[in-house]
Amino acid sequence: MKEVGRILFPCLFFFTLNAYSQISVEVGFGVGLWHESHIVNADSKQNPLQVYAELGSERSLFSMTFFYDFKSSYTFENYQLNPDFYGVSINRQLFGWESNPIKFRLLASAGVIYEIHHFIDNGNINVPGYEFHEEYQEGFGYAVGVIPKLYFKNLVLSTQFQWLRSNQKFIAGQFDSQTFQTGSNRLVISLAYQFIFNENQTSTCPTYF
Repeated sequence: MKEVGRILFPCLFFFTLNAYSQISVEVGFGVGLWHESHIVNADSKQNPLQVYAELGSERSLFSMTFFYDFKSSYTFENYQLNPDFYGVSINRQLFGWESNPIKFRLLASAGVIYEIHHFIDNGNINVPGYEFHEEYQEGFGYAVGVIPKLYFKNLVLSTQFQWLRSNQKFIAGQFDSQTFQTGSNRLVISLAYQFIFNENQTSTCPTYF
């Protein structure tokens, strides 16, 4: 029994370690094709841009993405909102298909965002001293999304449907702060390159003599 354990446990440990050894790093850049603010009657002025890096394993259903969304802009009433988001999300593969050299993956993601907002008066408000005033707020929110990905060798084309949820308070020409839903819905298309490390590593159980 001891001999079985001496062989079995190192072998199980080896296969567990090997499952996460084929590391992949995906680096990409995306452009927002469509986005909509959660602020009622807000108009989309400028589409967002996104850069991201995804860390995962070819042998795991889970991965982690670090992303930065910037350049989006919205206008409503006499104001303009310019939000930037830093975020990290955990992704879970829901479906996968492959026929070398093409692969398809469908991911669900959920994570947290750190938001930076510039809330600007456009100069059309009759409040002395407030014209062209800019308010600055930052805080946390969360994000969920669905990401279809198409791989051709190491090139990755993905479409991200993302829902960002956050609330911030701004004076907005009033005497007291008002709460605005500063999140958004967005559709981002990205092009990326995937680096794979230890790609040719084989699963061989240790041999004991």
